[in-house]
This record gives sequence, structure tokens and C-alpha cells, in this order.
Amino acid sequence: MDRVRREALRLEAVSLLEAGWSDAGIGRSFRVTRMSVNRWRRSWTAGGTAALASKGAGGMRYGLTDDQLACLQVELAKGPAAYGRHEDQRWTLARIAAVIAELFTVSCTVAGVDVLMHRLG
Repeated sequence: MDRVRREALRLEAVSLLEAGWSDAGIGRSFRVTRMSVNRWRRSWTAGGTAALASKGAGGMRYGLTDDQLACLQVELAKGPAAYGRHEDQRWTLARIAAVIAELFTVSCTVAGVDVLMHRLG
């Protein structure tokens, strides 16, 4: 529902742009930054109202399949020594990101790995 609301807001802002309102005036009216309105204006000018369609939530989508997630859990259960970390037998988010990159050629941020680990429990 939030996507629909954001898209409706942008479309309403465009109607005000067409009516001659300034970016700052629309920003104050909708309680958004002038730069957001300016970005909407540029998108609308370049691609029409279709360019204002919501693209969904931001952030990287890792795209690991259920099978890959299961594989990751098996690999992590082997411990860090299986990946050359003999001096310290603790997984860190950075080490897990390196394993994901090695196994699946997917680049993850430390914050993304944190979210993924919470998702896996």
C-alpha cells in the first residue's frame, strides 16, 4: 500500500508542476525536500508519468535461491577453518560475505549479510 501512496503523491506533484508550482512550493505542500520534487520533475520530463511509477523498496536483492540458502547454512556449519580461518573459529559478517561471494558470485555488504543471517535465524 505504501508504494501506491508514494506513486499517487508523485503523480499529484506532477499536476502541480504542470500548473506552474515551484519545486520548493510543492515540497512544502507535500512535506518532502525540494530535491525530491526536482528529481520527480526530471524523471517526468524525461519519461512522462510512467517514469514516476514506484519501483518498490530500495536496497540490494541478493537473489539467493532457497537451495543456495540451504547450501550456505551447510557451509557455515563447517566453520571458518573450512575457509582458511584457522586462527579464529568465529564467523564474522565480513567472513560470511566472502563465503557468499566465493560460493555464489554475489557481492554482499556487511549490513546485507546481517539481514540475511537474521532471516536464516
